[in-house]
Amino acid sequence: MIFFTNYYFLVPPWPFVTNKTLGVDINSHLIGLYNASNINAAITIGNYFNVSIGDIKDAIESYIPENNRSQLLLKDTNEIILDAYNANPSSMLVALEYFGQLHKANKCIIIGDMYELGEESLAEHKATVDFLIQKSSIQCHFIGKDFFAYVIQKENFYFYRSFEDFIKYLLSIKLKNETLLIKGSRGMALERTLEYL
Repeated sequence: MIFFTNYYFLVPPWPFVTNKTLGVDINSHLIGLYNASNINAAITIGNYFNVSIGDIKDAIESYIPENNRSQLLLKDTNEIILDAYNANPSSMLVALEYFGQLHKANKCIIIGDMYELGEESLAEHKATVDFLIQKSSIQCHFIGKDFFAYVIQKENFYFYRSFEDFIKYLLSIKLKNETLLIKGSRGMALERTLEYL
């Protein structure tokens, strides 16, 4: 039997998921406790196929997220979590929960529509907006027609029908010393935001 201990490795600049298994500390480059289940699954599968814990540790610790999946980036003075490969209601919620718990100043969320939700799309986008209503300290930018359907007047909320509308706004200001979460469905291609920061 394998026993897992997951916890945040609380050292600057980011709390990466760390795992203690079979007496070995494994320090990942993945953020958010929601990634702990992925690490646990990888360890379990490796152990099932008799991969040594040392090789499992090396594999997990050498993985650096890329391709717009939970990437940590620094652009000028802004720290960025780029998670623009895909989005659905459950992945959006855990990303927002994690971001809300981060002990960072000047937090800003840039999120785009979640595609392929069918008849539930408008309700799921409204649920995301509702979840963020209590996060008054976080600047929230909602991009896309489904988010725009739920425009509400709130000091820290900004809604845009399209990515182009958002970029017009972004070009009119200069984000500095921000911690940003960028997340949306693949069709939104929100990684384009990086060009304008």
